[in-house]
Amino acid sequence: MNSSATTITIIWNPVAEEGGTPVIDYTVYFYEGELFDNESYEVAKANIEDLTYSMIGVIPGHIYTFLVKARNAYGMSDYSAPF
Repeated sequence: MNSSATTITIIWNPVAEEGGTPVIDYTVYFYEGELFDNESYEVAKANIEDLTYSMIGVIPGHIYTFLVKARNAYGMSDYSAPF
């Protein structure tokens, strides 16, 4: 994860296959804080084909937690480890 005063960029490793079929895209979820409750995360961006996401406009000094899910023909993967 990289950050500047008001931007955070996360980069993740590709998932070659999830459930036997190729990955179509990724969805990034975030939470402002350290809470690790999957129900509290919001979608930051869906349908990402790259392996990077930048959130612009973050508040300096605040903690943000990010998770990523991969999507294939069968649906969504489990959450990644938190960033």
